[in-house]
Amino acid sequence: MEKILDTRLKLVSPTSENESEAKEYLKEHFDIGEDVIHGINEFHVIKEYDEWLKKINYEKEGKNLAEDIAQSVVYFAYNKLSNQLVGTIHIRYKLVNKRMIDRIGHIGIGIRPSERAKGYGKELMLLAIEECRKIGLEKVLVVCNKLNQASSNTIKSCGGILENEITIVNEENEIENVLRYWIDIV
Repeated sequence: MEKILDTRLKLVSPTSENESEAKEYLKEHFDIGEDVIHGINEFHVIKEYDEWLKKINYEKEGKNLAEDIAQSVVYFAYNKLSNQLVGTIHIRYKLVNKRMIDRIGHIGIGIRPSERAKGYGKELMLLAIEECRKIGLEKVLVVCNKLNQASSNTIKSCGGILENEITIVNEENEIENVLRYWIDIV
């Protein structure tokens, strides 16, 4: 049975029609000095929107993927009233390597900097959990940096149970403490 969530947000699969909004979203992150953007499946790395669309559509299809690439789906989350892109969700159907297991998890969420602290995090997480339910996942791993108290609180408020805290070396070659939570979906 499909659950109906009462939310201010609507999920949209990225298309070429979203390019200018996606670039504005990305720019807002860059403008405040963020160079790692969550929930967007490396758009901040690829930067060419058409190339990024090809990548996410290939991964969504899930056929003939390299061993270290998981089938996944990306959504843009728009505010239903303002029609502004306020966040992103990236869902991985399974965890296929140590990096995903240790520091990425099944669900990645990003929120536009100007829209943070407005309750969108929990709405995005609940929408992501519902999408995971639709694809048949029964339990999902969600991770966050220990210093990101807002993310930790959001995960816990959506049923996240802390499995452990691990120490990793991140992309910038810095030590980072990561909290790993499991959420039961069924």
